[in-house]
Amino acid sequence: MHASYSFFLPSASCLRGASALACVLTCLAGIGFSSTGARADTAACKTLQDAMLANTKTPFHSFASIKFNYAAPMTVAQRNLRLPESQSSETIFTGKAVFVRLLPGKWKSLPTTPTQFQQHVRASVTGFGKCRRLADDKVDGAAMSVYQADTKNQNHLVQTKVWVSAQGIPVKSETDIEIGHTPGGDMMHEHLSTRYEYGEVRAPAVD
Repeated sequence: MHASYSFFLPSASCLRGASALACVLTCLAGIGFSSTGARADTAACKTLQDAMLANTKTPFHSFASIKFNYAAPMTVAQRNLRLPESQSSETIFTGKAVFVRLLPGKWKSLPTTPTQFQQHVRASVTGFGKCRRLADDKVDGAAMSVYQADTKNQNHLVQTKVWVSAQGIPVKSETDIEIGHTPGGDMMHEHLSTRYEYGEVRAPAVD
């Protein structure tokens, strides 16, 4: 779910070394999901929206890993620019401040307020659509509701699954992004995995 919260695609932000928060929240908080008129979809989207917004009010420590699978013509750029095959990151939200780090780098404090954080996430999740509830699952033995959203936005095909706890907050998410101008992604495929921990969340040491 991590910037100046201008929610770039993970490929653009991570490859340019921008905020880890943008990388995580872009997928988790939505990349222009198209709306549908089905009642079931509306209910599922509402639950996802509520979970994402609840997460902006609940301190958390998240761990994210994104893997890049480049296709032509990006393979040339990958070789010439030494683009990464994967990138891991962590985000801490204390309720008052946001801290991120791209591993193995150091923690950095983001110049944003909780209100700005909430506003940007809200702007992203209001576009959720084509959502549906999947079979329930368990994470670390705890029962979870699972939701999925698919979308095509410009030249991006996106599929996201989110595991939501009984408390209505996300516990983990898996997002696949196909980037390209033809079905299947003729530039690259990205897979983003994120897990959230709640409880005693403290600000990290920042140099």
